[in-house]
Amino acid sequence: MTPLSGVPHPIAPLIAPMVDLSVVGLLVALCFLALRGVPKRELKPVPGCCTCAACSRSR
Repeated sequence: MTPLSGVPHPIAPLIAPMVDLSVVGLLVALCFLALRGVPKRELKPVPGCCTCAACSRSR
């Protein structure tokens, strides 16, 4: 984690895995919904956020 995140250096290694899992969970959920046919307007994608191959094909 970067110093810009405001997390103290000794605590960063404890928090980083949780943040990583949250981001992975978000990406997996977006890909799942995109593959199930949820309209783009309901997904409200963040530019450059979903980079998995499955989501790229469904766009």
